[in-house]
Amino acid sequence: MTEHSAAINAEEAQAEWRRLVETALKGRSFESLVSQTADGIAIQPLYDKAEPSRRALPRRTGPWRVVEIVDHPDTAAALAAVLEARNGGAGGISLALRGSISARGFGLPSDHLAAILEQIDLTRLPLRLDLPPGFAREMFAIIHRLLARHPGGGAGIDLDLGLDPIGDFARSGREEALIPSADLGRHVAGLKALGLDSPILRADGRVHHEAGASEAEELAAVLATALSHLRALESAGLELEVARQRLGFLLVADADQFLATAKFRALRLLWAEIEAACGLAPRSVRLDAETAWRMTSRRDPWVNLLRNTMAAAAAAFGGADAVAVLPHTAPLGLADPFARRTARNIQIILRDESQLWRVADPAGGAGGIEALTDELCDKAWTLFQEIEASGGMAAMLKTGAWQVRVAATRARREKAIATRTQPLVGTSVFPLLDETAVAVLAPAPPEPSPEEASELAMRPHRLAEPFERLRDRADRFRQRTGREPTIFLAAIGRPADFTARANFAAALLAAGGIRLVGEAGHDDAEAVVAGFAASGADGACLCASDADYASGTLATDVARALREKGCGLLLAVAPPKVHQEHLGAASLDELLHAGLDAVALLSRLHERIGVGS
Repeated sequence: MTEHSAAINAEEAQAEWRRLVETALKGRSFESLVSQTADGIAIQPLYDKAEPSRRALPRRTGPWRVVEIVDHPDTAAALAAVLEARNGGAGGISLALRGSISARGFGLPSDHLAAILEQIDLTRLPLRLDLPPGFAREMFAIIHRLLARHPGGGAGIDLDLGLDPIGDFARSGREEALIPSADLGRHVAGLKALGLDSPILRADGRVHHEAGASEAEELAAVLATALSHLRALESAGLELEVARQRLGFLLVADADQFLATAKFRALRLLWAEIEAACGLAPRSVRLDAETAWRMTSRRDPWVNLLRNTMAAAAAAFGGADAVAVLPHTAPLGLADPFARRTARNIQIILRDESQLWRVADPAGGAGGIEALTDELCDKAWTLFQEIEASGGMAAMLKTGAWQVRVAATRARREKAIATRTQPLVGTSVFPLLDETAVAVLAPAPPEPSPEEASELAMRPHRLAEPFERLRDRADRFRQRTGREPTIFLAAIGRPADFTARANFAAALLAAGGIRLVGEAGHDDAEAVVAGFAASGADGACLCASDADYASGTLATDVARALREKGCGLLLAVAPPKVHQEHLGAASLDELLHAGLDAVALLSRLHERIGVGS
């Protein structure tokens, strides 16, 4: 077969596929299958096989490193956790100091860092530090003393110091977190003289991701930060070849597997462009991954295990050199040994049992991921150039322009979360009202109020928080009154006709901690009213098929009878068009339908029921 005839056959096959798809859509447009990322990149339902248009640089030649985060505030307990992690299969430790981005209200006190470093064999266990803003001077002094006493200095030690002054400024909003180039260069040169070849400066995407950044925004911020670090070291007198070896990168991996994989691949390609523009021969970079804090949920936290598995696999497919998985209980508090072991074992199963590391670039040639990689590169590069034109990352943060941009992206995503067009399993869809509490060593401390933070600070958030606040209110109502808020299912007709809508209503109400009670369908208003009276519910919800709503006056009769029986809160499950045509006389308080703002609706229901704030 010639190339020409093969191309014709491929076009005919795709045309036939398109025809079959349009038939299956039953009147919906083909474009309804196309989704959009936060950066406006179209996700097509089908891609052709692709030859990699931009080859990723050589990456790790063996398995990625399994990293465990140790954030216990007690030094002895932290050391025990390090030992347990190492014996349990971790190949590296991320040590979180109090006030660092991964400490989440816990973390080792900064003045204990020297003591714990003295008790860890750094030649046998790679260590990554997560530092609080403003701790650079003390950290450099501690590491200088440590290496000066260590036989051979820094030779043979893998110690990633994780210093990101620009990221610290973004987190705190305080310019004093920035470090003068001369001081930075002096410290880096001093550590190099002691033989430390590990990364010292980090371009960290977590602060941007947790504040709401899109994939392209996170990439652009990391690139601009890394370039600022490179310039600072060069201006302090270090050669570029030496300076780039002191840089490390950290990106966030979330549960959108294809997009996360494309993001990691894009980072290597984009940084290679920058290195080439600096007159350097591109070489592989140190690229770490951490699963997303933003995607975790406090409700039904077992779903976090699934999210973390997808995220860890995405980072591995994208070529991360090391991956840290957050414990599934992290949003609830300090993880216990079981949660930390589970986080560790997710990676061990993916790496050692599933052998995901065996293929150097698993996504290479996959049309969808190659296309996403290229489009992310284009979007991120354009945004990176905008940052550079504004004077660099620090300059853009000082004006607040970057914070405004990321906040706009966050607001668009929050709208999608509220309307459940971006569903959160276990939180906004398929919520579990009767969940069992999970164990933590200590509950999460209250988050600082916005008034305590600088106006320029990029505040972290989790996607599930609006629904979690609703559930918390419902829990307090139950504790205060001894009962849970309930709505009675005023179902009309046969179960086959109303069950789908009843399930929709039950899940929607449960997302706010409200239980839908009652199951049977009814054929007359008296039976519905009797069921409502016996339930003691706070309101009722009409539920029927479009045909039953349209046939006769039963729905409006039921509504009128419920009102007469004292029902002060009346809902219905129906499309807006059906409500307009057939339920106008029912005098409903709320209409439940796909696409509504669930957070706003549930907040109004809480107010009507008396759940409180």
